[in-house]
Amino acid sequence: MLEPDLSRYQPNDHETLTVSSASVGLTAAKAGAAFLAEIVCEGDQIRYWKDSSAPTAAQGVLVGAGERFYLWAVESTGFRGIRVTGDATLQVTYYVARSGLRQVR
Repeated sequence: MLEPDLSRYQPNDHETLTVSSASVGLTAAKAGAAFLAEIVCEGDQIRYWKDSSAPTAAQGVLVGAGERFYLWAVESTGFRGIRVTGDATLQVTYYVARSGLRQVR
């Protein structure tokens, strides 16, 4: 997976989400105001979809404990995640474009 160049963005907000047996999304106001979300999965595996569909413990993109993934703004608003076996925690950092960047010629 390609990681975004985080030097072009600055943290703007964060949240901690518990992922259990019912699918959860990111907080709409936080996700909607961000350009990028960095998500670190802790505790157990989760599965997710980015199109507002509800994943199941058997269907969706699998993320293991300790893994991180990134969602662009258009993807973060449709994120839904669910645990695979045990509850998991998502540490989410929201980023906006870094102000004051100059174009290098």
